[in-house]
Amino acid sequence: MGWRSVPGSLGNFSRRGAQEMTVRPRRPARNKILYTTDTGFPPGWMRFGFRGAAENAPAPTVRPNCGSPLKLIALQPAPEAGKSARRKKSQRQDIYVLRAGALWRDMLRAGGNEVANAPKNAVRRQVVLAPNWIGDAAMAAPFFASLRAAFPEDRIEVAAVPWTTGLLSAFPWVDAVRPLDAGKWRRFFSIRPETRGERIETLWLLPNSFRAALLGRIAGARQRVGYASGGRGWLLTNPVPPPPESPPPHLTDAYLGLLEAEGIEPAHRSVRLPVTPEAEAFAGGLLSSEAPGDGPLAGIHPGAFFGESKTWPAESYGELARLLADRSGARVVILGGPDEVEVADRVAEASGGAARSIAGKDTLATLPALLARLGVLVSGDTGPLHIAALVGTKTVSLFGPTDPRRTAPRGEGHRILRRELECSPCFKRTCPLGHHRCMKDIAPEEVAGEAARMLTLSSGSKRAGAGAAK
Repeated sequence: MGWRSVPGSLGNFSRRGAQEMTVRPRRPARNKILYTTDTGFPPGWMRFGFRGAAENAPAPTVRPNCGSPLKLIALQPAPEAGKSARRKKSQRQDIYVLRAGALWRDMLRAGGNEVANAPKNAVRRQVVLAPNWIGDAAMAAPFFASLRAAFPEDRIEVAAVPWTTGLLSAFPWVDAVRPLDAGKWRRFFSIRPETRGERIETLWLLPNSFRAALLGRIAGARQRVGYASGGRGWLLTNPVPPPPESPPPHLTDAYLGLLEAEGIEPAHRSVRLPVTPEAEAFAGGLLSSEAPGDGPLAGIHPGAFFGESKTWPAESYGELARLLADRSGARVVILGGPDEVEVADRVAEASGGAARSIAGKDTLATLPALLARLGVLVSGDTGPLHIAALVGTKTVSLFGPTDPRRTAPRGEGHRILRRELECSPCFKRTCPLGHHRCMKDIAPEEVAGEAARMLTLSSGSKRAGAGAAK
């Protein structure tokens, strides 16, 4: 785009055609130039903001409405006293106009002297921008453990959306969890340093979205490490080539690949999440009151925040509960969050009393302890499935629209059931063909057989552990 500067005061901006933007002299009384020296910008720069103003309105030092994405901000070198008029004219020609108002103003501020001028004895912070899905966050646990092993003296923080903080706060490898503002734009400023002494040494971007990379740029980190996908490589200081799509890497390996790209050999490929005594006491009390008895505990998680394409029919879950109760003497509990109470009640009704719903009675912080007490969990590709694997509980997972090569639990004690269909995996929230065969064709009899075997293995391992303890 061509730019032209004219002598005189800065004023309104207008677009001439599609190729040129002209700076016109200011019209008195209609639009005022609101300007102030801003220490957030590099020395020698002055910020100019433009907005309509009443004739007698005072010029504030900071525009209160500068966050509008349609406002304009011009950055111009501040004139130096004693310089010639010719020098001043050349400075007036050095004009940059940025759209998106405060968003870009803060990005420049964060990427400029705020970090560069941090004291040398500042606390070294490793900040991880966590995945937005609970299951993905659980699969990132080996990354956090390996990061802690690589930087034992640094402060490791996690920036995460609010619905994942309950799980991430239980990770023993991190020092703090910072909830990101859930607002679409406000979250961009949630992890910026509050003081100059809190310099971010490295920001690790686990999500692959462009927005995540932009957030990292605004945060002011000296190093920003992430995969250079989706045209976001220019926002990263350390862009990593994306892993091959065929075959797709497991999500845990993809996260660890960021460390490997920085020359860090991951110290942990799998980890076990410890359960806190407070969560253990809560889980024990809840299960004692809701599922009393001596039989093995089997859990069912019928919901899926992703969408209905990941769910197995409630009638199938109900039949599974009856089979486990009749053949294995299992106490079957139905788990879920507050938004999954309705589907859990449908499963309980379909089970004919063989299963008891405890959906909505626990929290994400206590869920790991609850899952750790189960002999087996049956679920689709959901967050609780991956948390169960993280605490060492055996699982039977039902895969339909997603790829088990990328997100299935790994290691012994996990059984994956799926149907080989031409349309699967589709990664859609609802079945695009309308039949949902990838999930409906999985028979309750087959699932019950696998779950019963896992219950037997779980009981045997617990007896062996009790004998070793004696």
